[in-house]
Amino acid sequence: MNKLLLLILVLNVCRVGDACAQRTLYSEELSIKTLRESASGEYLGRTHLDAYQLVIFTKDSTWSMNIGSENGGIKCFDFHPVKPLIAIGSYSGAVELWDFREKILLWSHTVHDKQVNDVKFSPVDDFVATCGADGKIRFLRTDSGDPIKEYKLPSPVNSIEFHPVHKNVFATGDHEGNIVVWKTDAEKATRTIKAHTSYVFDLEFSSDGEKLLSASHDHTIKTWQFSTGTLLHTSEGHSKTVYSISISPDGKTFASGGFDREIGIWNLQTGGNIKFLSGHKDYVNVVHFTLEGHLLSGSRDGTLRIWDNTK
Repeated sequence: MNKLLLLILVLNVCRVGDACAQRTLYSEELSIKTLRESASGEYLGRTHLDAYQLVIFTKDSTWSMNIGSENGGIKCFDFHPVKPLIAIGSYSGAVELWDFREKILLWSHTVHDKQVNDVKFSPVDDFVATCGADGKIRFLRTDSGDPIKEYKLPSPVNSIEFHPVHKNVFATGDHEGNIVVWKTDAEKATRTIKAHTSYVFDLEFSSDGEKLLSASHDHTIKTWQFSTGTLLHTSEGHSKTVYSISISPDGKTFASGGFDREIGIWNLQTGGNIKFLSGHKDYVNVVHFTLEGHLLSGSRDGTLRIWDNTK
């Protein structure tokens, strides 16, 4: 059976709390690098490390797009909140916009001097936000890719996340361990939090925007009261870099994954560890709770796993 169709089948039948503890889908390609879900939950996309193929699937169909090798492979991507568009950031510094249903490249521009580390559509305005290893944060018009605004930090910027309520507010995480808070209509940062002792790799807001989680090379996840910048909890237990975090749809727990091959399940209110899930044989590059409550994990070992024992 086609592995993508098998994944679709498992997503349909394996719910949190069912008898299946986990399902493993092996890839014949490279390390699974990125998973992202559309705002509606209709589409789920995945890429592989240093690969040129992006696969997007629903419960009854799939799309596969080959991205030009001249851009060095796909580093990150994001779905438009409404339209069938996807923005792609590459290792070469280029950003592309595709109509993924028609498989049409709408535009491609070299935006960063080094690799693009994250790309996100603005939730309210018609632009794409990008950040890169060159320390730049850039806004690009969705319709043309033309630049709108640029910010510059002294070190690589690894992640960018828009606030779910105050949609003109966003946060970035960088190589100096900082969380920097911005407003899209301001020329400078509004606040800088010295969050970690090493790189901040991932950020995620709670659904009400009250909390911001940060994952770091210093092996920790930290929970912040966003309005004040106050540290609420430090979650410790990983023995190596924490590379990815995801909050469950019910807002009770969050998952973490990283270079120790473990997936941590944590209480969002207390920051305390509930359990660790083992099984991957190499780095966990991404964890993701779907809108339906499935926990997915992608690893450098070439497997995509679906877990239900997350409570």
